[in-house]
Amino acid sequence: MNLARAAGEQGHGTTPDTLRGEATVSPADQAVALEIGRRLRRRRRHMGATLSEIGRRAGVSYQQLQRLECGETQISAAMVWRLAGALGVTVDDLFGEPPAPTPNTAAANDDSRGPQPPAAG
Repeated sequence: MNLARAAGEQGHGTTPDTLRGEATVSPADQAVALEIGRRLRRRRRHMGATLSEIGRRAGVSYQQLQRLECGETQISAAMVWRLAGALGVTVDDLFGEPPAPTPNTAAANDDSRGPQPPAAG
C-alpha cells in the first residue's frame, strides 16, 4: 500500500510530494514507520517538548517531524541518528525490539500455516 494513499485513507492529511506516485510500500515497512513514529512522539511528549523544539534540535521542520510521527513518511538512518540525539535517547531506544504481536496479528501475518480449523471454544 502506498504511504500517501494510506495516510489519506486514515485522515492524517497530506503527505510529502516525494511519496506521491512512488513505488508501493509493503505493509511491514508501513508498520515499522508507524511504530518508530509512535516512539518518537512518546519520547517527545515525555520530555514536554514541542514539534518545533525537537525539529530545531534535529535540523528538520516541525512539519517533517509531524509526518514522521504519523508514519506518513519513511525515516532515514541519518534522521534517526539526529532525532535520537535531539530526544536524548539512543538509536536503539527508537528501533529496539518491535512490539510483541497480538495473537490475532501473528495469525493474520502467518501465511505459511495454510487453512486452520476453527478454535475450540
